[in-house]
Order: sequence, then structure tokens, then C-alpha cells
Amino acid sequence: MRPVFAISLIIIFLLSCDEMAPPLGEDELLMSQNANIQPRLLYGSWQISAMQANIPVDLDGDGSSNTNLLLETDCYDDMRIDFFENNGFFSINAQMDFAAGPGDDEFACLNNREDSGTWEINRDELFLYIVIGNILYTDSKTIKLSGNRFSFEVTKEESEIYVNDPGNTLVSDIQIVELEYSRVE
Repeated sequence: MRPVFAISLIIIFLLSCDEMAPPLGEDELLMSQNANIQPRLLYGSWQISAMQANIPVDLDGDGSSNTNLLLETDCYDDMRIDFFENNGFFSINAQMDFAAGPGDDEFACLNNREDSGTWEINRDELFLYIVIGNILYTDSKTIKLSGNRFSFEVTKEESEIYVNDPGNTLVSDIQIVELEYSRVE
């Protein structure tokens, strides 16, 4: 009879400890669910809110360098992504091109490139499916969702989507390492 009593006490103790834990706040709850992000948490419009680079740069010539390129140029200001409940998406992207012009030595901001397709989320992995010229392209990213922000890491190869550099400019060593989007209210 004693082992049954001891086991009962342990179960009651464990249950009471769980009940005494403080409730999770919204951000903590979302972070604990990051391993299984629900699609409804992404529905809506998201605007670029940070574009982190590996090194600080002074693109605007004000004497202050930043790793967040949004503080250095307005080239990316229109970047956004809209996730629809029917699993469609629409995005606007931009690229700083340091190899523009006839001599490939001018700067140009190539913005307002539109992409659309379908999306899905599996756990914390976001999949985007885009058809270009009858070819299906799939992109996947592990995202971190916290409240009204989500972010994802960018590889060296993907960084070239946002910064095209011939290798001899002040941004030649720059690599975009993370993008962050914030929900548009």
C-alpha cells in the first residue's frame, strides 16, 4: 500500500507545481510554439523592418555605419510580403546594384520586383512556391516568429539577391545575414 501512496503524492506534487507556474505572455507563448507555427499567425501584410549585414557600412555618407541596411538606404523601404488565407502570397523585393550602367560601375536601386505564388508552413519551416517561365521554384526558410515580427537567416548566395556587387566597391565584403519583417497594422 505504501508504494501506491508514494506514487500518488509524487503525481499530486507534479500537478500542483504545473498549476503554480505563471501563465506565458503572448511573445513567450509564440516562441514556445515556434516549433509548430500555425498558418493563421502569418496571415496578412508584413513590411521589411530590418536587413542585417555581417559588417557595418556607411551607404548614405553621413559618417555613421550600421549593420541594419534600412538605416543606410531607402532602397529596400517598399519590400513586403502578404500571406493570404488561400495559401497564396505576394511580395515586393529590391536589390542594390553596384554594377549598373553602361560601364557596370554605377549604383542603381532595383526595387518593386513583384513575386507571387503559394506558401505553406510546416512546423517552423516556411515554403514559398513560385512559377517562372513554366518552372517551379521552391524556397524554404526556417523562421523565428515573435509577436508581430518574424525573421530568417540569409545565406551568402541569397545575399546576392539583395546586393549585386562586382567586387570593387565599399560593399564588396558585405553579406546580408538576416531579414526581419513586421506585421503591418
